[in-house]
Amino acid sequence: MRFRNLLQGLCTAALLISLAAVRAQNGADQVVEVAFTPEVDKAALERIKAEVKAKGVGLTYDVVEFNGDLLHQIAFSVITPDCSGKADGDIKPDVRYGFRYDPRPGVEVSFGVGSLDRMFTEPVPGKHEQQHSTEPSPPIGSE
Repeated sequence: MRFRNLLQGLCTAALLISLAAVRAQNGADQVVEVAFTPEVDKAALERIKAEVKAKGVGLTYDVVEFNGDLLHQIAFSVITPDCSGKADGDIKPDVRYGFRYDPRPGVEVSFGVGSLDRMFTEPVPGKHEQQHSTEPSPPIGSE
């Protein structure tokens, strides 16, 4: 039992570091990307929040639901110096779900929330996602 708990703790820590942690990519420590995975626990959510805050990004969890020990659903809000956005959805092992902020000049997509896998391929966000939001969304049916 102790070995199982130790192994589970080590696997969770490795997963948090590789999948859900704030990552600097391509040597650009300004880029913030968070991908929530089912294995993220409440303590990890608070660590992620603190890490992105240190980079000037506000993160608020509006809804967090667990199915046993696994993160099942999350709704969150992100505020950066340049823009803000919200997303809510189910957390699945095969979908990278979270947010990305890249303040570097000249990047094609500087901010996105929701499915990170689809962020660069779908021009229109899904019904539970907003990307690159700098203004409130129009009311439903006003388009």
